[in-house]
Amino acid sequence: FPVTIGLVEEDIQFEKHLETWIFEDMSLVSPSLHRIGRQVNLEGKFMDILAIEEPGVWVICEIKKTPLYRDSIAQAIDYVARFDLLNLQDLRELLSRHESQQSESAKSLIERALDREKDGESRDVRVVLAGVGVKEDLNQIVNFLAEKYSFPISISAYSAVAAPGDGRDIVTGK
Repeated sequence: FPVTIGLVEEDIQFEKHLETWIFEDMSLVSPSLHRIGRQVNLEGKFMDILAIEEPGVWVICEIKKTPLYRDSIAQAIDYVARFDLLNLQDLRELLSRHESQQSESAKSLIERALDREKDGESRDVRVVLAGVGVKEDLNQIVNFLAEKYSFPISISAYSAVAAPGDGRDIVTGK
């Protein structure tokens, strides 16, 4: 007789678990992302993940083990503002502290982005909010910012489930 085990929703025990899963496999958020660093220090505030994508767009990932809520966007915008204020030399220093975590493709994109800035182009930054679920009011704010002001922001929501008595989290994307 086949045995059916029902999966039950479960909280992820620590935010760092979700952060680790995403950092180790950036395709969980977007197939185009290349990791740069984790727990990136911006003047004493720690950005969860910094990544980069073609053609050299910096991506700030804010991760929550709980449903994403309104405060998540404020925190991410704070990181964007701090990151945008870095001069080119400070940005290079920040990136060098995370160099061991970067793939060759990430390093190539980083150099391309830095060269563009050196040539006078503006810094392109986008935000990804990732969490276990999303509060409806956050969707409304994100849609408003993206549609009305072209603010580059997206949401990546997951569900955490476990088999009863298993003790292991399974995360699925939505």
